[in-house]
This record gives sequence, C-alpha cells and structure tokens, in this order.
Amino acid sequence: RETQKVYKRYSSMGLQFSMESSTAVREGENVRVERSTWSSGTSQSSTSNQRIMKSGEHVLMEQQTWSNAGGISKSSASSARSGPGGVSHLQSQVIDGRGQEKLLNERRIGDMARREEKIVDRRTGEEESYDESVGIADGRQESFDLDFQRRMAGGGRPALDHEYR
Repeated sequence: RETQKVYKRYSSMGLQFSMESSTAVREGENVRVERSTWSSGTSQSSTSNQRIMKSGEHVLMEQQTWSNAGGISKSSASSARSGPGGVSHLQSQVIDGRGQEKLLNERRIGDMARREEKIVDRRTGEEESYDESVGIADGRQESFDLDFQRRMAGGGRPALDHEYR
C-alpha cells in the first residue's frame, strides 16, 4: 500500500478563505484519488469533493458540490462507472435554490444507450419524466437493462447485440 498526500493549501486574502487537499492511494493495481476544496467569502461559499477509484477494468468517479451565491444555493452529486466491453453508467442529481431537482440515469453498452431523466419542482410537486433509447428497438429496453446489469457485474456471458436491436 502506497499513500501519497499530494498537497494541502490554506489561503486567506481579506475576507476570502480557501482550502484544498488531495490524496492518492495505490494498492497493487487498485488506485484511489480524493480531492476536496472549500472556499468562503462575503457573498458566496462553496465546497467540492471528488473521488476516483480504479480496480481492474472498473473505474468509478464521484463528485459532490455545494454552492451558495447571493442567498441562492445549489447542490449536485454525480457518479460515473465504467467496466469492460464499453459498458458505462452515469447517475446525476442537481437541486437548485429555486426548488427544482433534476435526476439523470444513463446506461451505455458501446453505441447503445438508455437515458432516463426526471425533473421535479419541489414547490409545486409537478414532475416531468423522459425515457430515451439510442440504438435499442422499441420494447427491448428491459433486455438491454438486464444485459447491462450482467456486464457491469462482470458475470455471465453478455447477450448478443441483435437481441435488443
């Protein structure tokens, strides 16, 4: 196990403060990198955390941010995973200070993708949902989802592309 603290920096200029830190850990073929930033001033503040992990053919990237500027806050979180054979998964959530929340879930296998998006107005309760497929025949989304799950888990023989095209 090899751990390396890349840097830690603190600064202060008048009423503005900031801090950054980064750490990298390597255990054999596995790698983990974490980075954090924080800043605060008279009219705005923000924080951000990022993490990247690699294990074999799988890669995971996560990010969380929060900011407040002029009394309006915004937060977001996202996660992106990739695996062998061109399989990837993206999840995202963004909440703004006006009460709107956006959720995204996207799954890909090569040039085929299924993207589900949901927008919620937290003040009124109104919801909009979208489900978009690329390179997948109508009615074959469930087969695509099952094949995606098998491939991401790394088990089982993946289905042939023609099964859901």
